[in-house]
Amino acid sequence: GDSPTGWHADLKMVPLDTNRYVTVWIALDDVPTFEDGGSGLHFVSGSHRDFALPFWYGDQLRRQGGVGDGDIDNDEEDWEDFDLSERYGDLIVEQDEPLRAGDSTWHHGWTLHFAPDLLDGEVRDRIAYTAS
Repeated sequence: GDSPTGWHADLKMVPLDTNRYVTVWIALDDVPTFEDGGSGLHFVSGSHRDFALPFWYGDQLRRQGGVGDGDIDNDEEDWEDFDLSERYGDLIVEQDEPLRAGDSTWHHGWTLHFAPDLLDGEVRDRIAYTAS
């Protein structure tokens, strides 16, 4: 399969001074649920309001990912082994309904999310748009 997209927040890599930012992720083909082999996005509900995460966990992220500044960077290695379940527990949500071609998900620019590894032979035809 293809490489996963590690935990990240879109606004971390956007050169805009704003908190008014939304991403729409559109499936261009059907996306089964994760349990059925799909590779839809996983989110941490409410994480766009958790600005304490880099303050409390910056050192752990730096040690795990080799990040020089301790911030939550968009580099995949910063997040792939970082266990968010202790902090967020049941707030980590995965796509629990299949998406049909043309369906979309919307999330705030600071919402933590990732896409799991693709299965062998799976093609990911998706597109994302952002608005600020």
